[in-house]
Amino acid sequence: MRLPKRSRFLERGPSGGFLPPWHRVKYPLPGDCPGRYRLLILLLWFLVLGLVSGFAQGRRFDHLTRSDGLINASVSSIIQDEQGFLWFGTKGGLARYDGYGFVTYQNDPFEENSLSHNLVQTLFQDSRNILWIGTYRGLNRLDLITHRFTRFVHDPNKANSLSNDVVTSVYRDRSGRLWVGTLDGLNVLDEKRGTFTHYLSDDRYSGALPNNTVRSIVQTKDGTLWIGTYGGLARYNSVSDSFSTYKNDPKNPKSLPSNLILAVKEDSQGFLWVACWNGGLYRFNPYEGTGQTYSFPDNRL
Repeated sequence: MRLPKRSRFLERGPSGGFLPPWHRVKYPLPGDCPGRYRLLILLLWFLVLGLVSGFAQGRRFDHLTRSDGLINASVSSIIQDEQGFLWFGTKGGLARYDGYGFVTYQNDPFEENSLSHNLVQTLFQDSRNILWIGTYRGLNRLDLITHRFTRFVHDPNKANSLSNDVVTSVYRDRSGRLWVGTLDGLNVLDEKRGTFTHYLSDDRYSGALPNNTVRSIVQTKDGTLWIGTYGGLARYNSVSDSFSTYKNDPKNPKSLPSNLILAVKEDSQGFLWVACWNGGLYRFNPYEGTGQTYSFPDNRL
């Protein structure tokens, strides 16, 4: 099912993601170019500005607020499922939008078939018509066919339960494993048994996860799994079942600008774009192990 034409407030960008209404592009003026090229470059610069301006004017953004039925104005995650529905993870629960109105899913303390917690941190849909919902009270599995919830929470009395209840990221790799990042460790879910394998930071082991706070998980086109943590960028080796880590080196300007990683995405050329807290945006070349930092007036991305 596709959204009606009236629901054009979110349009897909060239990489498949949504273009937010606050999107801005900065174009630096040429400064050190030879004199005979400056005029040409300046003209090209104004041409690009004109094209971008015309492109921006052709887009229209509508706003969905609580008055439209959105359960909470603080939205942490947005995805569109295969049938065209938009799902919003908010601080007040989960909302599904069909282009006309919302269906809301919230925690009911007297109903097991409900969301485990109303504070939703992340959303992920796999190819099996399953929506995975990371909350502040564990991981939720929502079957989009039967609309049944299954909860996975931390149990201090069970060693193979979820390592922590605050779920920050969910990702299914190409081999079918479901990876779950939390504020205290990385997990892999055994869906048949409902148990988890944990990957935790350990200073005694060089191949361990660099930090237990996991914020982003992505698998690149070459099959490599990358984990963004609060201790740097980790690369998973499935053969040795271990991690190699890329961290900030104050003596190396081409290293990560900050070890506090918020998000990791791959572009069409195979570069990784890493959003760093108080460090700006970092374009990482995984084949060379180095990158380039793009700074902003406020680097708290």
